[in-house]
Amino acid sequence: MKRLRNVVVDITVHTGLPFWVLDAIFSTPHISSVEFGPSLCLPAECDGSIPKHLRLTGPVASLTSFRRPVRTDTQYSQTPEEAKLLLCLFKRIHHTIEVVEMPIETAPFGAFRRRDWPCLRELVLRGGPRRSLRAYLLENLTRMPNLRVLKLELAHSSESGPQRICPPGWTGGCPWPKLEVLTVSNPHPDEELFAHLPDSLQELTIRCFPRRYAVAYSWAREIKIMHEYGWGLTLPTSDELLRLLRRCGTSLVCLRHLDIEFAASSEDIGLMRHIATAFPTLAFLQIFRYRTDGCTQDVAFWAALGEALTPLTTLRLLRVHFDLRRTENLDETGIYYEGLEGITPQHEEAVTALSCALSPTVQFVCVMVIRAVSFEWIPYRIVRDPTSREAFRIECADKEYECIDGYRYVICLFSPYA
Repeated sequence: MKRLRNVVVDITVHTGLPFWVLDAIFSTPHISSVEFGPSLCLPAECDGSIPKHLRLTGPVASLTSFRRPVRTDTQYSQTPEEAKLLLCLFKRIHHTIEVVEMPIETAPFGAFRRRDWPCLRELVLRGGPRRSLRAYLLENLTRMPNLRVLKLELAHSSESGPQRICPPGWTGGCPWPKLEVLTVSNPHPDEELFAHLPDSLQELTIRCFPRRYAVAYSWAREIKIMHEYGWGLTLPTSDELLRLLRRCGTSLVCLRHLDIEFAASSEDIGLMRHIATAFPTLAFLQIFRYRTDGCTQDVAFWAALGEALTPLTTLRLLRVHFDLRRTENLDETGIYYEGLEGITPQHEEAVTALSCALSPTVQFVCVMVIRAVSFEWIPYRIVRDPTSREAFRIECADKEYECIDGYRYVICLFSPYA
């Protein structure tokens, strides 16, 4: 198998490969990419080949890609043996690896902290929370100068609450001067990372992990996973999110993609106004706004929100989760027990009101709806007067579009893990 370059192993949790097989895979010199599923290693008690002092026996392949995706609706292994194996492996591939995606529970932070990673351009850490809090997350990731993509999609403990990424009073600047894509989940309300972001940043996502809407229905598998792993979910208010984005200042001159998730508060319109003035180059804006007791949901509010976004004269695509679910389906825990809603007249009224004041550059406004046990974005096209360019109606855009302004956006196949 001298032409073998990529290896994909998809094994369910509570199983795995014996050590001698993994040792052989990682020692095959021409393999450049590996991908694993929910499980990596056999449990130690089931694997007679695992040495007492775990180490790889031969020369290690010059891996450029290591992926182990985590889904929020599926169990995945996080054993000590896996953590030890990955530490051994990553100590020896730090000079070649370019792409890393893995659960944070077994991530090799000792290697991240003590080795240089000159080729690493994409790092995705999911799951959480971290087992050790001896160092802030940023302090473990300072030796990756060419990092372009950093996604920290991490839950926090249901007992401890959100964790800081950046140490308080950090004066070291941004360790990733070429960063283009950043995702931060469940942010601490006083997170200082946002004050150090480089002007190269093009995409910023501030979200919950898992997504709040994905755990809002009784049929959601994410609910079981959260309970089993002890995950908590903190939804920042629009006021808290506004404070975080103000830390960015006016340095993000290249930002074209913004994705935010928040609970409604009195600062909803203030947040939109700040986004429109601080990030004038946005081409894509995705808003997940969840209603709270006493928050406004009428047509006048959505019109005001659209007016706040009027200065975004490069915006092409706006996605909004209106959270117009029926309150009679809400139980005492905040979980919705009915799962089919679809487009309602209230959705279309909200889209119409929102669209009127948007820049003529906006081609589509999309609404997220529930279809049986899945989530979908429904696109609406804004129809404008050919002379004045004023919007006078919206129409449902039945056809799926693939690309707007250089970005790929799939409408009909929407994943709550993204």
